Amino acid sequence: EDGSIVFGGPQIKWAYPLSDSWSTGVVFSATWGSRAPGFVGSTFVIPLSWQAGETVSVNANIGLDFLRGDTDAARSGLSLEWSPLSTWSFVAERFREFEANYWRAGTRWMPHPAFSIDLSQARGLSRSAPAWWTLGFTWVFDR
Repeated sequence: EDGSIVFGGPQIKWAYPLSDSWSTGVVFSATWGSRAPGFVGSTFVIPLSWQAGETVSVNANIGLDFLRGDTDAARSGLSLEWSPLSTWSFVAERFREFEANYWRAGTRWMPHPAFSIDLSQARGLSRSAPAWWTLGFTWVFDR
């Protein structure tokens, strides 16, 4: 066994426009791991987004991780997203979670206006922090 663990779980997000260029919302997720004890915890995040231009947005978030059997931990992040085409976007993010600092780079493909697929890799800023890949599928119920 290589020591890797697979994590997964659902996430629900509600977004609300504040103006033509600003929006906010709430995000809640639950996470399970491939090793015991299974359920790892849940996360609550408040995002804030600014549509800085036709193809560029700036996104910030702040939240809490509620970890099973451990102390709750704060999280935060700031990202820049570029959408050169209506069906593709690219993101670079600097974030903090689990008392460590990370960066993430990724892409989003929207084969349908209500469905998208995200793929990204995150790495720790310190050598001791882990790296991981994230694959996400999003279905938008209403715009």
